[in-house]
Amino acid sequence: KGSRFLQSEILAQERKNVHFLDLNVDEISYKQSTQIAAMEWLVKLYQEIASTPPSIDSSSINIIEAGLHQYNGLLGRPLINSAALERIETLDLVQHHHAKVIVTAAGKEGMPSDATERIQNATVMIEEATKRNIELSDIFVDLLVFPISVDSTFGTDYLEAVNLLRKDFGQQLHI
Repeated sequence: KGSRFLQSEILAQERKNVHFLDLNVDEISYKQSTQIAAMEWLVKLYQEIASTPPSIDSSSINIIEAGLHQYNGLLGRPLINSAALERIETLDLVQHHHAKVIVTAAGKEGMPSDATERIQNATVMIEEATKRNIELSDIFVDLLVFPISVDSTFGTDYLEAVNLLRKDFGQQLHI
């Protein structure tokens, strides 16, 4: 039953013309071995029915790696969601698997508090990616939108960060 439901959801998403479909199993268990087995199973199931490349998503580099190893590449280049300062080595997987990547503006110690921190964190990630010969056009930047109901400056901080990032890196980069 679970397989049929997931296959139905994959097809429903693809009918909406998605470019990638995010695959994440982090919440299935607290045991990494279970998460790895689940990711391998999910990627295998996904490939049986999908027509778009997967976005392999996890807070663990080991789970991302397991998903990438299971992926046969026939649907196109995968997307890795996501690389952050706290696990910069995820960019090595991006390079090794010729994937695209979402990099976040999160810091090593937590979430950025303003536009300056977002730009600083994202710039480090972009520079680390380009050092690994990852093209700007293969990088998607998540500048982290936070609710303005929590802090009224969050909206302008985000928009300012987008503006500054465009000035620094141009239109090739995806935001």
